[in-house]
Amino acid sequence: FAATNLTADLFILSGLLYILGVSVGKIAAHGEFGPNVGLANWNTAPIFLGTAVYAFEGIALVIPLSESMDPSVRHHFPALLAKVVSGICCFFVLFSSLCYLAYGDQVEATITLNLPENNATTSVQIAYCLALLFTYPLMLFPVTSILESQLLPRSTHNDPRMKWRKNLFRCFLVLCTTAISVACGEALENFVSLVGGLCCVPLALIYPPLLHMKIVGSHPNRDTTFLVIGVLAMVFATTMAILSWKNVSSDYCDDDS
Repeated sequence: FAATNLTADLFILSGLLYILGVSVGKIAAHGEFGPNVGLANWNTAPIFLGTAVYAFEGIALVIPLSESMDPSVRHHFPALLAKVVSGICCFFVLFSSLCYLAYGDQVEATITLNLPENNATTSVQIAYCLALLFTYPLMLFPVTSILESQLLPRSTHNDPRMKWRKNLFRCFLVLCTTAISVACGEALENFVSLVGGLCCVPLALIYPPLLHMKIVGSHPNRDTTFLVIGVLAMVFATTMAILSWKNVSSDYCDDDS
């Protein structure tokens, strides 16, 4: 996975730099911000929580990364992790703010749809597609490993029937993810918020205090506080994503009619 993921990272980096350049250039060329720029869009603000917490989707890799480090330098990992997470948060704020200031309330859930139609934009869109294609096997690998160990019977590595069962099962998972992407493509922001509230909030705010309470147990009040906040955030973000999804669907129906 190393070569394909490095290639995908380069594609994504070039795309981000291009989008930032176009957004800043648009603001500079017009000498003003996009239409209807405001502090917040309160109609869709409730789904922001799930979308923001979606950024924690990779938090489950923290422990494996720490364990894979050389013991002589492992003590530097917490400080390095804090710097990396802080840098990513700052970049998220910078990137989203510049794009919103450039396009205002006309900004799309997928920012590449706001880019001008030219060869450079087409190249960026193709690069993003290739980046998703290259990283998809790595993203699916832990899912298949966990599900196959639970759903498929154990057998030897040389069993051809087991290999075909795994191949069919993995094809089924790919088809499921394809169907989900097609069905949720028109409400991407709601789907991201739903995944963030239902899956990423527990990863960020519920499971860590539970594990800390079980393994260490030295700060039960603090762990309980984070646990309550996590449960409330999960319920709120998931509920608002589902309720606002109905509004989005009805808006599409009204537009079509």
